[in-house]
Amino acid sequence: MINETEWKTWTTQQLTADQLVSKKACFVKHISLTTSTGGAATALVYDGWATTGKLKFSLSAVTSTYYCEDFSIPIYFNNGIYVDVGDNAALFTILFFE
Repeated sequence: MINETEWKTWTTQQLTADQLVSKKACFVKHISLTTSTGGAATALVYDGWATTGKLKFSLSAVTSTYYCEDFSIPIYFNNGIYVDVGDNAALFTILFFE
């Protein structure tokens, strides 16, 4: 169980392009995807340093919407976090703890 003190050390990162978020083992508490008016969007979240890592999440949202997942029990990533943000994604947000 994660206590209140540990919550204060969680990091929020917002992305608009593909990015290596963390090179360390970590826990993910929240992920969200906001789309643009240009069309539907996807974001792929990998356990690893690139798209060669294990695919953990595939998020999709239709035009001009917001989709999120909040995990009551944080999800463990053994090899870091890499996010592949697809076309029409206005913003991808992730809350994680290393």
